[in-house]
Amino acid sequence: MTDLVVDISMLLESDGPPHGISRLVVQAVLGLTAAGAPVGFIHYSAQHEHFRRIALPPGFLDALGGDGGGGQARIVTAPPVGPSPAPAGRGRVAGRIYYAVPRRPRLLLLKALHHAAESARNVQAGARALVAEGVARRAARDVPGVRDLGPFQPERGQAVLQPGALWGHPGIADALAGIAASGAMLTTVVCDVIPLVQPQFFQDRFCANFAHWCRATLIHSRRILTISHATAADLRHVAARDGLPCPPIEVLRLGDDGLGDAPDRVDPAVAALADRPMVLSLGTLEIRKNHLLLYRAWRRMLAAGQTPPRLVIVGRRGWLADETHHLLTHDPLLHGHVALLHDASDGEVAWLMERALFTLYPSLYEGWGLPVAESLARDRVVLASNTPAVVEAGQGLARHIDPDDVPGWCEAVLELADDADRRRALEETIARDYRLVTWRDTADRLADLIRPDLSRPDLSRTT
Repeated sequence: MTDLVVDISMLLESDGPPHGISRLVVQAVLGLTAAGAPVGFIHYSAQHEHFRRIALPPGFLDALGGDGGGGQARIVTAPPVGPSPAPAGRGRVAGRIYYAVPRRPRLLLLKALHHAAESARNVQAGARALVAEGVARRAARDVPGVRDLGPFQPERGQAVLQPGALWGHPGIADALAGIAASGAMLTTVVCDVIPLVQPQFFQDRFCANFAHWCRATLIHSRRILTISHATAADLRHVAARDGLPCPPIEVLRLGDDGLGDAPDRVDPAVAALADRPMVLSLGTLEIRKNHLLLYRAWRRMLAAGQTPPRLVIVGRRGWLADETHHLLTHDPLLHGHVALLHDASDGEVAWLMERALFTLYPSLYEGWGLPVAESLARDRVVLASNTPAVVEAGQGLARHIDPDDVPGWCEAVLELADDADRRRALEETIARDYRLVTWRDTADRLADLIRPDLSRPDLSRTT
């Protein structure tokens, strides 16, 4: 019997390098295997609605540990101020027809068009979900070198590590129940329960799927690992509120050193972002990350004739943020002052962070604040929101501001950008007091947590 079985569905389904909890899986497995632990691998098959055993090709996990992204510049900026383009022929005709209609029917037409656009966005989101589901169904057989070994039959006493993120699969509850019924010891990693405590940041279907997964996780897990004390508190709250059992919870801090060393050179287009004083904001462009606050703050400062540093936002486009993306990339007042960089490599992020005056993270709610921790780990000053997990990540060394306080953020940005001595003093304090956690530390901590479930007690450390 393999002592430890790890679900790597997240790694197989991802279309990019591992980040966050995916990086945890890679680093933990590499550490455990280096210590001689017999580790097996499974993935969830949506087609069969159960976990299946898989064999990985040599070097698969080592390759995932490398840098990802990068390549050609993926920078989007707002256009300069200029004359409005003349409408095309059909546009002029449509305009004449539109304004020939009486005002009330015209407003009703606008409302109908708005609802049609909203429906189109929902259809698009549904299509993305179906595509993602299709990727999950074919992941194991489409990843080069990965072999399917048949259904996973858990055994009594076997340790199973499930890193979460399977809430989109309707059959996951039965699959987790099967592991628990076999007598295997299921440990589940929960990054956050935001859809259950702050549902306004997600689509209804997502929240329903997440609730289904969370209920099964609470019922069938022998142990739960959360990535912050804030998430542990949220999970206990959800269990008590919904009348569900709550297994023992341990906190497993994510590593802060995932970006690695900055390269000497980057793509010239990326390097050009740092040709003047700039600040950096890391995070997927989605409604919860609160990039709308950054838009409002920069627009407010520029409209007042102030000169804030260039804002560079690094992150992929996410969900429920189309309007914010449009504002950031179409407002002429922001031209030359705000830039978005999509699909940046770890090396590019590290390079930009070393040259940033400071970093910003105005998120409305988090399970952890990894960009805050990664910034502090590189002795960068951080302006961040004052939500529980973000404050926890800041270790008392970040400056925390209400994520709705636009004037407060403007004041902090201008004050810090204009005071090099203050920044230098804060950087020295961070370098002295910040408690760094490496991904190796995280892997060691994970090994210690699952030690009681393994038949070989000497595998508690990965040194």
